[in-house]
Amino acid sequence: MYFVINIISCDIRMNICNIAWLLYILRKEVLKLVDRKIIYFEDKEYPLELKRLKQPPQQLYVIGNTELLKGENTKIAIVGTRKNTEYGKYMALNFSKKLSANGIIVISGLAKGIDSYSHIGAMVEKSRTIAVLPCGLENIYPKENQNLYKIIVENGGLVITEYADRVEADSYKFTERNRIVATLSKGVLVVEGDYRSGTRNTAKIAAELNLPIFCIPSNLNSKKGYVPNLLIKKGCLRCNLSDRNSFKILLCRIGKHLIYILPVYNNSHSLL
Repeated sequence: MYFVINIISCDIRMNICNIAWLLYILRKEVLKLVDRKIIYFEDKEYPLELKRLKQPPQQLYVIGNTELLKGENTKIAIVGTRKNTEYGKYMALNFSKKLSANGIIVISGLAKGIDSYSHIGAMVEKSRTIAVLPCGLENIYPKENQNLYKIIVENGGLVITEYADRVEADSYKFTERNRIVATLSKGVLVVEGDYRSGTRNTAKIAAELNLPIFCIPSNLNSKKGYVPNLLIKKGCLRCNLSDRNSFKILLCRIGKHLIYILPVYNNSHSLL
């Protein structure tokens, strides 16, 4: 009798486990459908900015608030190294907070380091942010940022990629991702980046598009300050949180009314 009861008890537990698993899978599938869509090159929703590229994405896989892609929204990209210093973290958080407080949408690449702090700083001000991925929506890279990805969507932000759901990230796709980050913005703010950093690539793309490039100066002895210090030397605008004028100029240059004449770099190789 005890043996029979034990078998029945095991069956019940197995059924409960199976039901729980099925509910988990069902919830996961339902979440995939929420606010998810594909925007094709021919669609009205496709960002006009991306059509400037020589090889624009033919489709965008998106989840979240697609209203943020509209041209009337002022957007700025904040970029930097994955292995940031405490100084870089402070600057990324505080610049993204101040920009968001002024109604500007922050764009970044959902990478570790400066990208993550830029997204977080924007959301601290209850503003929305756009994350651009080098992978598919079901293969978030890096894995550590899966929660940040969910938080961005849940807080009215947007996550976009040109890659199908299960595509994995690789070095080539980081470069491709960077061109979207730069092109969607009205300007690029460079926080930190060493000699081999992808930040340098994003700044180069921005220069080719004649976008204003803003840089946060670093200690000359800091390897992570190599790219912003180089760009400042080449004539890009230096930004400092303690300098109200530099921040006002930043806002003016990326605002709807471009009050100042933007620097034009016809040869991006001379800039970087």
